[in-house]
Amino acid sequence: MSRLVSDASARLTGNGHIFGKAVLPATYDMATVENGLSAHVAMAMRQGAVTSLVALPELAAAPDRVPLTADHKTKVVDPLSAFLVPLDQPGIPSGHRACDRTVRVFDGWTRYDVQLSYKETKAIDGGADTYSGRIIVCAARYVPVAGHRPTRKAVQDLADNKRLEVWLAPVANMPVLVPFRILIGTDLGDLLIYATRFRTDSPDRRAMAD
Repeated sequence: MSRLVSDASARLTGNGHIFGKAVLPATYDMATVENGLSAHVAMAMRQGAVTSLVALPELAAAPDRVPLTADHKTKVVDPLSAFLVPLDQPGIPSGHRACDRTVRVFDGWTRYDVQLSYKETKAIDGGADTYSGRIIVCAARYVPVAGHRPTRKAVQDLADNKRLEVWLAPVANMPVLVPFRILIGTDLGDLLIYATRFRTDSPDRRAMAD
């Protein structure tokens, strides 16, 4: 959050399965370059547990860092899988069904919870180039668990931020909601992360968001 204005690029990829109402990631890969500094995470997962991990640069030792243990790498999802919502059937469910939950996330360095709660359902018109239809808006709260440094201002600001939202949209003929937009409110303005295209592939019934 302290480096909002910067020369940065990022690439994130992942795959996995949806089993019933459970999202089970298999791989997660993240690469970023910011102001000439690079970071990379390559993670494999099985049944919600991290089985292999490369996260560079490594976390620097610090007396105020909350220790990260093996238990923090179980019963988790990666950041890409965090906001997928499996459904019983295609369409838009009730907002409380989609939002009222806590997501346990591990990003390669830190473990945190995202507490979601229902805010509203509304229609949007994205025009010909993106999604148009009803979306569910979830309010979100960031709760650091381990691997972070609680004395850092960026961590405190994000934990105290009450202007976090996740917009969920359906994918045509697929029983799943995917994140259409993520809003992070800051003192400098709103940071928006959004998908511009949804695609489904048959017969494998895979969904992708770009």
